[in-house]
This record gives sequence, structure tokens and C-alpha cells, in this order.
Amino acid sequence: MKKLILSLSILTTGILSAQNSSINVEVNNIKNSKGDITLALYDSAKNFTKKEVKATKVRAKKGKVVVTFDNLPEGNYAIAILHDENSNEKMDFNMLGIPKEDYGFSNNAKGVLAPPKFKDAAFKLNANETKKVKISL
Repeated sequence: MKKLILSLSILTTGILSAQNSSINVEVNNIKNSKGDITLALYDSAKNFTKKEVKATKVRAKKGKVVVTFDNLPEGNYAIAILHDENSNEKMDFNMLGIPKEDYGFSNNAKGVLAPPKFKDAAFKLNANETKKVKISL
């Protein structure tokens, strides 16, 4: 019984320490304090801009905001950000299909008539690391 408890304790400790990484995101060049800044975290090319691992939003603040994603396992990640000025929880477009609200991606990756590829926005998060990521809108 003692061996079982010890084994479970070691296993639990290993699992908890494996998810002890975090990403500290600094969003810069926010033009005004209207609406929200929405951040989505992705862990694969398959799910990039479709199904996030984690998402959060904070009130917009002219200049910059800082947000942290905690308790993450080691892996490759990419971040997409939207300045949702009217807080309708979606990106708004003009009649030509051009975004009316500011947005950005990790590595300040840019796409051509579409979001960038995951590989261009992705970065490595190591175990027990706090990664600092700066994104300009």
C-alpha cells in the first residue's frame, strides 16, 4: 500500500510539474481604450484560428495590456489577438472584406489575405518556463 501511495504521489508531482509553464503576453500599440482585447492560444497547425487551447479577454487600454496564460504543458504554441472595439466577440470587416479592427499574431507574423501559417506564429514553450511574448497590433 505504501508503494502504491508513493507511486501515485510521484506520478501526480510529475504531472503537475509538467504543466508549470506560462506565457506572459504583452500586447502593444493599442490605439484606444474601447472594447476588449481578446487573446486565443493555439497548440497545432490543425487547430490554428479554429479551436483554441485557452482564450481570455481583458478590457482594452490605450497603449498596452499584459495577460498571462498559466499551467501549460511544454509544446509549440501560437497566439492570435483581436482588439474587439465594439465588444461583439467577432472581427468586423468592411464591404471589401478588410478587417475594421486591429489584430495581431505571435512573432508579429503576417498573412497575405488570410491569417499567417501556424509555423510562422509558433514558438516553443519549455517545461517550467515563463515565456515572454510581445505582440504589436
